[in-house]
Amino acid sequence: MADPTDDLVARWKQNPSAPATIALCDSLRADSARGALVQQVGEFAAQRHSGDVGVLLSVARMYLEARRYPEAQGVLVGAGKIAPRDADIYRWLGEVLLRRGDADRAEKVLERALQLGTRDTDARLWLERARVFRPMQAKAGARAVASEVAQATERAASSPEMREPMESFGDTTTIVRDIPTEVRPASRSDAGSKPSYASAPRMSAGTGANMFDVPRSPLGGVRRASSSGASFEPTHSKDLDTADAFEPFDPPTLQRPPSVDVEISVEAPLPVAPPAPRAPPQRAAPAPPAPSNRPPPQSSRPPPMPAPARTREPSANGEHEADGRMVPLPRDVLDALALAGVFEPPTGGATGATAWDRPDKSRARKRASILVSIASVLLIGAGVGSFYWVRAQRAKAHLEAEIVLDKVEDDLHKSRPELLAGSEKAIGRAFELESRSERAAVDWLHERALMGLLRGGGDVAFESSAQRAREVGVKEDRIAFSQVASFLFQGDTAGAAALLPKWDAPSANDPWYQLLAGATLERAGDARAQGRFAAAAKLDPKLVVAEIALARSTAIDGDAQQAGELAKQFRAKYPDRVEGAALIALSWARDPGRGEQPPTEADEVAKRASELPISLAFVPPALDAVRAVDKHAMDDAKTHIEKGLAVADGPGVAAWLGSVAISAGNEQLARKAALVAVSFSAVYPPARVLAARVALLGDRLDEALKATEELDANSPDVAVVRAAAAYERMDADALSRALDAVSADAKKLPFLQPLTASAFVLAGKSALSPKDALEMSDDDAPWADLVTIDLALDRGDVDLASAIAQRWKTTGDARPLRAVRLARLMRYKGDPQSLEAADKLSSIAIERGTVTVRVLLERAFVLAARGRATEVGPLLAKFPLVLGPLTTWVNAYAIAMAGKVDDAKGKTSSVDPPPALAPFDARILGAMALGAMKDKKRGVEYVTQLLASGSQNPDLTAAATALGFKRIESKGKQPLRYEAP
Repeated sequence: MADPTDDLVARWKQNPSAPATIALCDSLRADSARGALVQQVGEFAAQRHSGDVGVLLSVARMYLEARRYPEAQGVLVGAGKIAPRDADIYRWLGEVLLRRGDADRAEKVLERALQLGTRDTDARLWLERARVFRPMQAKAGARAVASEVAQATERAASSPEMREPMESFGDTTTIVRDIPTEVRPASRSDAGSKPSYASAPRMSAGTGANMFDVPRSPLGGVRRASSSGASFEPTHSKDLDTADAFEPFDPPTLQRPPSVDVEISVEAPLPVAPPAPRAPPQRAAPAPPAPSNRPPPQSSRPPPMPAPARTREPSANGEHEADGRMVPLPRDVLDALALAGVFEPPTGGATGATAWDRPDKSRARKRASILVSIASVLLIGAGVGSFYWVRAQRAKAHLEAEIVLDKVEDDLHKSRPELLAGSEKAIGRAFELESRSERAAVDWLHERALMGLLRGGGDVAFESSAQRAREVGVKEDRIAFSQVASFLFQGDTAGAAALLPKWDAPSANDPWYQLLAGATLERAGDARAQGRFAAAAKLDPKLVVAEIALARSTAIDGDAQQAGELAKQFRAKYPDRVEGAALIALSWARDPGRGEQPPTEADEVAKRASELPISLAFVPPALDAVRAVDKHAMDDAKTHIEKGLAVADGPGVAAWLGSVAISAGNEQLARKAALVAVSFSAVYPPARVLAARVALLGDRLDEALKATEELDANSPDVAVVRAAAAYERMDADALSRALDAVSADAKKLPFLQPLTASAFVLAGKSALSPKDALEMSDDDAPWADLVTIDLALDRGDVDLASAIAQRWKTTGDARPLRAVRLARLMRYKGDPQSLEAADKLSSIAIERGTVTVRVLLERAFVLAARGRATEVGPLLAKFPLVLGPLTTWVNAYAIAMAGKVDDAKGKTSSVDPPPALAPFDARILGAMALGAMKDKKRGVEYVTQLLASGSQNPDLTAAATALGFKRIESKGKQPLRYEAP
């Protein structure tokens, strides 16, 4: 017949649904020998049905039956996070904690289960057990509690009596045993029978004569004393709440020693005068004597049994004590023994009288003294020998434990993830050898902290290890790092940071404390993290994880070139470790002045990515994203950035990946990265800069400027945001201030080059050739394409502007700042279809983005070009503060284009056109207004100065033609020239 479990396994593999999983787990609870299947089903079910509390409870109970208590605890904790008020979760978690020896926490959890109304009838029983074991845990530790629970559970499983519910725990209890109240000779029924001892009737519970206190086993048994020592025997209570419900205990039948197999009847001696006749006493016939050739004894009955004598007085048939009791004569005793076959009298008659000998008290005392002396010497010798033997064994165990811990500490210094499992087992061995070792307790905490740093600390617990350290007397300043790590790995960065002021002074010389303090500050986005990592590496030069953290932090939040030097030093010191290659590749990717070709270590990182610790897990996808952006493979870059964000462990990493997303032009992905960075630290400056860059990418200039408030103006990233906003507002002074705030070396950074050139474009003095402008427009640096297309439009180079716009997919690009450039390009073409497209694009720019000087000017020009100049006035009234002094000239231009030239002249008669130091586009506005008003008096000279710059801007040439300038054709590729009237 097929095994039902195998059938369930087959069904579960075909469809691992929740009911199938629960059924299989219930079956495996009764078949715990399938350890591999239990592990496979448990891991898959806990992951597949992580949100189903019923499945998680079944998995946990399966683990419990298989004695996989850590796995059961982990599953129940996960279930508790999903259903924090489920009583069954607390009930089974309490049992698991008690089986692991943690009676303290088990009591709290089980109390919670009862408060929530658990339906399990054994919950209160396990609660009582937890309360009993708390003192044992405090004195002997959790391991002793777990051992006692495991042994008792095995006895309960093997003994039929223990299958009943166990009694409530207690230190002592009063029980009733069947104790014989007297032992008396039994009568014989025949000559061949042997005497036996009969016991008195049993007494019921509550009779004080047979009530006594004995130690009770913590698992419901009682300790019964015997000649060989105390032993555990289970009690037989059927009702846990009834004190007198114990079943009687039948003692074994008492047997007479084999050397005495007769019954001696003792009767009173005959008086001197014959007494009155009386019936002989009823007694069994004596056993027949052994065959002998000697005559039978003279006496027909044995003499009375002698009693202890003090002062004896002789009589005819015996001796009397001083108190009147009769002492039998020696001859009578010998006759009785001869009659019973025990004593053989001498043949041929005996000479001399037989009498009782008094013992030699001095000889007895001497013998006793000798025996006591010998016993004392042996006892003292055994004690001294045991003391030295125990001390030798402890010294041997201590030496072995020290050797084990030397290896553990060496592995911890190496900081390799694959060595952590072996280190944990070795620490357990060290505790077995020396349970009170302070060194082992501290190393256990180090192992826990390193586990969190290398593999993530979401499941790392410090309660047991910290409690052990305190129990063995480790000072608090030596384990302060564990408190910081506990908060940090649970995601409470603020809680971890709050502990630093308390422990900075007491634990300043502890490298592990400095390491965890640096990790906390790095998670909080504090630049002081590098100093903490440097201190940890200095205090313990062998601590590899501190060197890795220092190089990583320097690359993310410090000088990329310095990080490269640290990475090269690490690589030279540990040439076989992949972390060195990852740090070199990271410093290259973070360097703004990096070359196009990545270092050779980048390929090694990609091949050995699985060996990296969690702190460097983001490096391979980040490198792939950077290389994809360099190759303009934006879709691939998006995929790699998303992988990097999934393993980002701090705000610095997330902010950097967000900047890569900005280079890829992916606003949504950059915004996601900014949110991840802010989730780690809301005050992290690069995260705020990233938020500003994201707003800038979406053409939300006001939002971008708001994000950079209170940030360091010397930062190149801050300069990018402020310079771009100033350029769009045509504010030459703000643009100059933003660029002047950064150092001269920073101005040479590639991503600042387009905005540095924007100052010259804004002034109409750029010397970039069309070829250089086209090449720069293909750059991923901020505002490279916008600055170059503005340069082409200002010069009137429509072909160059069209080539740049072609890369934007002119008809489908809806970004406001690009839309305003495209509207200008369409307006310059002048045909009705292009003007209609310009109208739509200028509307997009003014409705979806920040309304700037460029946006408002272009919308007014498009409306005038389409014959809707009367709409310009109401438009300007909606944004009265944007144009500033230029508002008068825009109004004058619109009024003149509407045919009201005199009104336009009246508005500008007392106002000078934009001066020579004004932005070039503002001066073109003045020329357009003067041309529309036919104001040759002021317009000819003004336009002549603009034409002298060599610009062929269509708006400028149209103004010159309106003022009477003559167009002079040039030969070859020479630009057109205009002659003033």
